[in-house]
Amino acid sequence: ISWGKIKDFDNEGNFFDRYCGKNSLEKKRILWIVQYEDTIIPKKISQNVILLKKSDKKTIHLNFVFLLFAELRAKFFSFKNFSSNSLYSLLFFKKVGSALKNTSIKKLTIPYEGQLFQKLIIKKLREKKNVKITGIVHTFLQPIPFNLFFEKIVCPDVIHVNSVSMKNCFIKH
Repeated sequence: ISWGKIKDFDNEGNFFDRYCGKNSLEKKRILWIVQYEDTIIPKKISQNVILLKKSDKKTIHLNFVFLLFAELRAKFFSFKNFSSNSLYSLLFFKKVGSALKNTSIKKLTIPYEGQLFQKLIIKKLREKKNVKITGIVHTFLQPIPFNLFFEKIVCPDVIHVNSVSMKNCFIKH
């Protein structure tokens, strides 16, 4: 799961992930789920790439409200965090979850910021499959990083960080 723009795609529809430096052409056994941040859609998209377009993020359908209430019963969401982010996480999982349902997933690598959609997909994969989840923290930490506090069911098994000071912060705090 990653983020992408038009410049991350070549003319053949292959995706280059700028966060991990890998190409969908070279890694054909990987399913690339790209949260697409541009308005211009690539003319071609590889078979192992799924785009979640920017316009999809802002679309709220009535059935997602019903999904939200179903998740309330499962105690993942509550009214205190009812927001566009919680609706987006349901939209993300509905679109991506159907593609993942019939696949054999052994490993999930995700740029991880502790966002609701990331936590939801991790939780859902943990419920159904034995998947090794790796999170890559590629941003600076906030002064009090509430979004990265450890919760076993919604956090990656392994976290990669980009500096020794960040590693020390994660270990000590």
